[in-house]
Amino acid sequence: MKPKVSVIIPVYNTGEILRNTLDSILSQTFADFEVTKKMVAYVMLEIMVCQNVTESM
Repeated sequence: MKPKVSVIIPVYNTGEILRNTLDSILSQTFADFEVTKKMVAYVMLEIMVCQNVTESM
């Protein structure tokens, strides 16, 4: 079944705020959504943050 809402996060040099952004989205009471990241350009920190969030779900 398709989620009702898709949250797309453009990722470009956002390592410092990416974790807060993902935590904020995941703490919402509405649960029928998917989160997709669009990595335009990235550094290793952003990859590590995304992996950590995925592993903690």
